[in-house]
Amino acid sequence: MAAVFVLVVLVASAPADDAAGQASDWGWDTGALITLPPRVALSWSRSQPSLALDVSMPWMIQFGNRERALRPHRAVIEPGVLFTSPASPYLRAAYEYTRHPSDEWFGFGLGAGATMRAGASILFGPSVELLAHLGKTDGPGFLVASLRCEWLGGELVCGGGVGARYW
Repeated sequence: MAAVFVLVVLVASAPADDAAGQASDWGWDTGALITLPPRVALSWSRSQPSLALDVSMPWMIQFGNRERALRPHRAVIEPGVLFTSPASPYLRAAYEYTRHPSDEWFGFGLGAGATMRAGASILFGPSVELLAHLGKTDGPGFLVASLRCEWLGGELVCGGGVGARYW
C-alpha cells in the first residue's frame, strides 16, 4: 500500500502595511533540514503501557511578521521513529502558532496536524500539541518542551519531550 503525505503551504512574501501605514516585516524563512540535537520524547498508550522512546527531526517553515528572530506561524514536517516492538517510523505534518516575545525567557505555542505511522499496519490520525519555549530568542537557539496527543487506529497516544530550536 502506497501512502502519499503532502503538505502544501502557500505563502505570499509581499510586505503588508501595518496600522500606521508603514511596511511590515512579513515574510517566511526555512529552517535547517537536519536538527541536531533531535527532538527526544517518551510516549505512552494503553496498548503500549511502558514508555517508548520517540526521536524525530522536525523541519519548519516559519512565516508571518517578524519579532526579532521569530515569526509566529510555522508549517512543520516531522519524520521520526517510535521505538516500540517493532520500531514504528512516522511522518507528521502540522501547523504551529508560537508566541515568544524576544525580550522574554519563556514562550508558548499550540500545534495541530496529522500523523501517519507505519508498523504492523499503517495508521493515520489527527494530533495536537502544546509547546513551552525556554530561552531568549535573540541568540542561537532555545529549548522547546512539548506535550503531544495523537489519535491513531482508535487509540489515544500521548507523550512529552524536549528538543532544540534555532528559531
